Amino acid sequence: MKKDFQTIEILISSLKIILEIEKDLVNIQRLFGLLKNSKGVNNFNNKIKITIKEDKKRYIKLSLNKRHLIIAGYNIDDLSNPFNLIGLLQAFFRFVGLHSIKNNLFLLHGSAAIFNKNALCFADDGESTAKTLSSIEIALTSNEYIGDEFCFLNKNGVISSYSFIPIHIRIQIANYFNKYHKKFFDSFKDNNKSCAGYFISPKNNFRNIKSKRLSAIIFVHFNVKKEKDRFKKLTKKESKQAVLKSILSHIAKLFNPKLDRMNFVEEKDSTKKIIYDKDFLNSIKRELKLNGSIENLIKNIPCYRIYISKPQDIVKIIEKIEP
Repeated sequence: MKKDFQTIEILISSLKIILEIEKDLVNIQRLFGLLKNSKGVNNFNNKIKITIKEDKKRYIKLSLNKRHLIIAGYNIDDLSNPFNLIGLLQAFFRFVGLHSIKNNLFLLHGSAAIFNKNALCFADDGESTAKTLSSIEIALTSNEYIGDEFCFLNKNGVISSYSFIPIHIRIQIANYFNKYHKKFFDSFKDNNKSCAGYFISPKNNFRNIKSKRLSAIIFVHFNVKKEKDRFKKLTKKESKQAVLKSILSHIAKLFNPKLDRMNFVEEKDSTKKIIYDKDFLNSIKRELKLNGSIENLIKNIPCYRIYISKPQDIVKIIEKIEP
């Protein structure tokens, strides 16, 4: 039997996204209805399509020309299931990020918040950790949050995200907040808990900042040798390599969903560190032709690595950085 679909048109940075959502999937329609509608706007530089439907099998399928994405699964409209909610957001934003690169809008695998009036993004350099934890730590000092996991950075150095994307706090991180930030932990401990941890609304816990000029990109490394906590400003070459990995990691997971720790298809979550195959990342880099664009993107944005032994010292070491 032929399925009926509801069509939603979305515009992100002159990129037109045609969303075809099966008509019975009302929760998913409501979710993506939170994005800006593009009806009446005809000047598009690009156009892509996403189909979301109910199916007996869970899968994410990218067309050969990479312009059509299909997301399917059993009971997929149940957004109280975090694997549905996060899986849909992962696939959507990564697909948009794959194509928005052509419009000089880059999707970073990172979490961003405000500290001392500066927008900071904690990103993935292939080995860094604690992106969400670090963004919350500084937001607890400013009460201002930009976004978790999916942050767009444009060619003018402005970072942005969406307030409906939940902050994902895994159990061990929640235990940390219970010990060191009890008031914050108490604000979410009785709600939104799942087998994958907690999913909390940024705007219910902090003042939501939609966009702000980015002051620095920071890569957090835990100091396993218990050396003195420190920070290092990266060279242009080091910055380029680190930011490139932050962009490629999202795209890599779109091409190979098995790389996700929070896995939509298998409905499993893991704390295991993801190791990216260098040849695989290099093949994506060549296909996207990213080299020169990354240099221009970070020309005026300093990048740092911080080395800490305890997460509660994140703020102390960041205070020493002057972006």
